[in-house]
Amino acid sequence: MKEKYYVRVNDIQPEVRSGGRHSYPLIMPNISGNTGFAMGYHELAPGSEGGPLHTHDGQVQEAFFFTKGKGVVTVDGVDYPIEQNVAAWAPPGIAHKITNTGTETLCFIWIYSPPKPEQL
Repeated sequence: MKEKYYVRVNDIQPEVRSGGRHSYPLIMPNISGNTGFAMGYHELAPGSEGGPLHTHDGQVQEAFFFTKGKGVVTVDGVDYPIEQNVAAWAPPGIAHKITNTGTETLCFIWIYSPPKPEQL
């Protein structure tokens, strides 16, 4: 069931990306009509990266909450360990990436604030 104020990950068709990445857009302005943020769920296969080291344009910042797996989140050139129930964020213009170094799928929630232009 997917409604304006309620959504289940299992009801969303993931965006399948290179390297075994699956991204589930959950609450976004262009889907839900909310303002100020976009939120989704991501699954990252063992040994893969959540994309290359990158930054976001404008004032877009990104937060992560890791719910399963192990890995490394690199923010501003510093590697931080990922484990269950850890949060991290990348301020606007700061380079970051996520790497699954574990043997199981790395799962996390992501939030962009404000949303990226393609999420509006």
